Amino acid sequence: SAIQDYIAHLPKRYHGSLTSDLSLLYMDHCLEHLFYELKQRNILENTVIVITADHGFSYSYDPIRDRYVNNPHRENYHVPFLIYDESLTPEIRTGFYESKDVAPTLLDLCNLPIPPQMTGLSILSHEGRDHAFIEYMGGGCPDMLRRPIVLGVRTDAYSVITNIFIFDSFENVKITDVYDLSRDPQELHNIVSSVNHSKIS
Repeated sequence: SAIQDYIAHLPKRYHGSLTSDLSLLYMDHCLEHLFYELKQRNILENTVIVITADHGFSYSYDPIRDRYVNNPHRENYHVPFLIYDESLTPEIRTGFYESKDVAPTLLDLCNLPIPPQMTGLSILSHEGRDHAFIEYMGGGCPDMLRRPIVLGVRTDAYSVITNIFIFDSFENVKITDVYDLSRDPQELHNIVSSVNHSKIS
């Protein structure tokens, strides 16, 4: 009934993916049920909840991309990370964070010391970085050896994607994609062949 109601109220000029939208609707109901049960059992007030994923979602179809699976665009690397803790004031952090920041944040939430070996930042006590690195090693063995590793960096101004094989010298890295995010926020126009690379370094 929830699905039927959602579909019945879609605008005539709907753009997007029902798969994505209905997945979110399903998760909303699951989370609502989780919070309800925790509250009914009187354990919500002593519980920290973290909702995250290991990657974003490349099947939104808005915009439509030629390479939509395992692509280096924002939708695949903008990982959801939500924290519920009754002691925290609700806010949205807009800085850049990376997956290595998850563990220090979890330790910080539990008031546990963060080991010096962890190079990540706790989201609770840092405003983020001015950049984020991305990495895609492929689907696993033997992809790691026969396909290039995708490495990239994103700032507010640019997204730069490179390819390199695992045993190559880093001097052989090949820049494959450059997007000017101020002019092209949806990353539709790869300007790698026309941009001065020293300008974005």
